Amino acid sequence: MRRSNPKTSATRRSAPLKILNDREKFAIPPSSSPSDQLQSSNVADSIEIPEYMTGLDEEDFFHGLLIKDDGMRMCKHEGDFVVLTTEISPSSYKSVYVLVKHKDEVTEVNIKQDGTKFCFNDVDGTQFDTIAMLIKHYHKRNLPIFDDYYLKKPIPKADWELLHRKIELKQKLGEGAQAQVQRGLFHGASKTPIEVAVKIHKGDLTPDKLIEIMHEVRIMLQFDHENVVKLVGIASCRAPFLIVLEMVHGGGLNRYLKIKRNEVTAMQRICMCTDAANGLSYIHSLGIIHRDVASRNCLYSQSKQRVLISDFGLSQQEEVYAVDPSKPLPIRWLAPEVMTTYQCTKMTDVWSYGVLCWEIFTNCKDPYSHIPRQTDVMEKVVAGLRLEFAPENVPQPMIEIVQRCWDATPANRPPMAEIVGVMLPFCEREFKAGKKRQKSREGNSRRPIAADPTHESNRSIQEKVLKRRSKRDHKATDTPTLTGRRKAKKNFTMQ
Repeated sequence: MRRSNPKTSATRRSAPLKILNDREKFAIPPSSSPSDQLQSSNVADSIEIPEYMTGLDEEDFFHGLLIKDDGMRMCKHEGDFVVLTTEISPSSYKSVYVLVKHKDEVTEVNIKQDGTKFCFNDVDGTQFDTIAMLIKHYHKRNLPIFDDYYLKKPIPKADWELLHRKIELKQKLGEGAQAQVQRGLFHGASKTPIEVAVKIHKGDLTPDKLIEIMHEVRIMLQFDHENVVKLVGIASCRAPFLIVLEMVHGGGLNRYLKIKRNEVTAMQRICMCTDAANGLSYIHSLGIIHRDVASRNCLYSQSKQRVLISDFGLSQQEEVYAVDPSKPLPIRWLAPEVMTTYQCTKMTDVWSYGVLCWEIFTNCKDPYSHIPRQTDVMEKVVAGLRLEFAPENVPQPMIEIVQRCWDATPANRPPMAEIVGVMLPFCEREFKAGKKRQKSREGNSRRPIAADPTHESNRSIQEKVLKRRSKRDHKATDTPTLTGRRKAKKNFTMQ
């Protein structure tokens, strides 16, 4: 558990909080113009790599930009090894190295380059044209790479470590300063490719940025819930670095509510709040604090009519997390104790969830929009300012539990599991009512057309009925009864 240092707490309280501006989620446009269409392409074919790297990304022991600490944890037994790199720039591949387990320690062994050749050491003078050939030579022949270090067992890629050649790009969905998002297809183990959203990072990744990304990846790898966006995997063995997510048709919840503001009913909004509560409750059950709960960080699936929690860049798997005040924070969604103690817990997520519910019922207006300066928002919220939440056609228990989310004392706020328990019955009733309405509509569509002898459909039906009656009457006159059939058979025998 991470706690703030008492010696530095005074300094932290005096440090100003950095403000995080609202960020728009990438969304799928309702209709795409030809300029938005990208020619279908395989990512692996779009970037040239140096000849000496040929085939390396296909090798199971090469894990690309996987962080060194993760690679060390993977090597558990004597001779276990992985091959990593610190850079996958399109122009050059540098600092490829090996992690190998030997005598209870994992050691980093650099690969040396001599002109266009590669080797581990200068002892035997063995050099190779490619790094893949170098690794396989020492592994298959069980030769030491130096002293008594042997490459005995390569640790293979995990299911979520994807190959670029299996990712096909289709259409640009959105673009930011650091990344672009495209709709794509992932050709995995199944015969049918799955539709995915591919986040393509621009340029070279700094070590600090890579650590942030891989932290988010480790968080997301734990998720398997219908109200939390799923990570398909990452492709980090060559440029560009890709994060592959499940495709959610509909895009950001905030964008959807602004566009459909006059079409979304109160009951649908209740179900949106319930979905978000369900997803956040699941995340909390794993011991994870989201730290940035807001409509901009939720996706809405129009086909499934479902809200999914997304964007885990600030998430932490800790009971208490000490916030760095120099890093940006979403002030208008922030609980007052974070502004004063710089500590986050699950209960700070509960506060932000209450603001999310307020957003859902106001078509995603900015919280405290009447206060332009965010520093003033901080002061007033700490002093007791609260949002007003009493929408029409919303059950009183839901209104009350949302208002409890903004209690000044974190311990008095309801846990997410309790919130789900209050909201779910209302949403289930809407689900059942929707099923009844659908069944009623289907029943109406199957009813016969009103009696109109001139209607073509009715004429054909009447003709069929008359034909069946005619056949039945004909059989009734020509077919003998059971007694008659027996007599006929007896008479025939006697003859």
